Amino acid sequence: VATKLEEIYAPTVDDFVDISANTYTRSEVIEYEMKLSQALDWQLTSVTTFKFIERFLKAAQSNPKDTCFVWYLSKLVLQEQSFVGLKPSMVAAAILNLARQTTCCRGNEVWTKTIQYYTRYSPADLEDVVRKMHLVHLHAWDGKYTSIRTRYSRADKFHVAQCVICLREEALSFEDTNR
Repeated sequence: VATKLEEIYAPTVDDFVDISANTYTRSEVIEYEMKLSQALDWQLTSVTTFKFIERFLKAAQSNPKDTCFVWYLSKLVLQEQSFVGLKPSMVAAAILNLARQTTCCRGNEVWTKTIQYYTRYSPADLEDVVRKMHLVHLHAWDGKYTSIRTRYSRADKFHVAQCVICLREEALSFEDTNR
């Protein structure tokens, strides 16, 4: 089952029969694959932070530059061990929140009702994670992130790695404007 999900050219049922040295018949392989899939309630893949980011970017109606900035932040923060174990939806929402706090200072609402509805997180829910991500963003110029920074400094990436970083943590806001 895993090879069907992960491999570009997945083995056929007959390949599995051959691999088993004909211990199992074609129909037995299919039967056990069905039993396994049913036992897993057909939930064969996990949802990643990247899938949540895609969904949340649609809800935020992000323009291409802001979208690129979100992907840049995601590449930075997902390198950090401190975000492992957090819900992928929370990590994705916090990345979007930090990106919007960094780029939406032109009078746009940072966390709209629509974004809050689709993410299911208020700004207050994300505060601790966003603050940690902010520190990662502040240190993006450290040698550890050189390849990410270089990639996102190119014109085709809107030079988002060179966006002005909010240096003061106090400038971050977590007020719920949707009440």
